[in-house]
Amino acid sequence: MSAKIFTTLMTVMLLSAGLSPEVDANEDKTAGWMTDVVSETGTGLVLQWYNTFSAQLNELDQRLDDVESSISYAEQLAPTLQQVMDDSLVNVTTKLADANTLLGSMNLPPPPNDTFVAFATGEGSVSYDASSTDTIKLQPPVVNTQHYDHDTGTFTAPRDGLYWFLLRATPASSIHIDMLRNGVDQLTQSSNSGYYDVKLRTAITFLAAGDTVALFSAGSSGTKTLNSGLFFSGMLLSANNKLTPDFLVAS
Repeated sequence: MSAKIFTTLMTVMLLSAGLSPEVDANEDKTAGWMTDVVSETGTGLVLQWYNTFSAQLNELDQRLDDVESSISYAEQLAPTLQQVMDDSLVNVTTKLADANTLLGSMNLPPPPNDTFVAFATGEGSVSYDASSTDTIKLQPPVVNTQHYDHDTGTFTAPRDGLYWFLLRATPASSIHIDMLRNGVDQLTQSSNSGYYDVKLRTAITFLAAGDTVALFSAGSSGTKTLNSGLFFSGMLLSANNKLTPDFLVAS
């Protein structure tokens, strides 16, 4: 290698190492000076860089070995993990099927929010003649899930279930009111005392979808039997509970 090329290479190496040699115009002097530097400093720097690079390369090799070992272990473990996942899935599926079977055998009603049925209606100052015999048609309900028709005075059950009804009457003289299911008398509210005393009757019954409940004025004495106090309401207590087709009455 020529002295000039060697001098240039060593200068670059020294500058990279943080050394700043003064190079004068005399090439022979520079070459001699650089030779001394190489003998004393350059060789040591090259060895130092080599050792550092070798150590870093060895560390990278070790990390690569670790990664390869981890991949190999994961490949060996994968079939076992897959089997565990498959077994867990089968176990969960079996438990869900068992739970569905149990729920089905319990015959639980649908959630209340899905089966809300209710109405509440009444009359204010309108009076009924005691001698009339007709279905009592009340004002449009203040609460209604579209199953009480105030034009016909009839409630129609939208689905099978156990229903509750309340009848309140305030007679001026005497009353005789029947609660009909599908046109058949189920209970009667009657009074001869008058004096606007409040009369209450409640009924709980099973209704099939399409069954009807209505109030009927059966006729009585007097001319103002119902005055500012007739109230009729009903609601679904529980769906699909076929306890009995008969009314369960409580005064």
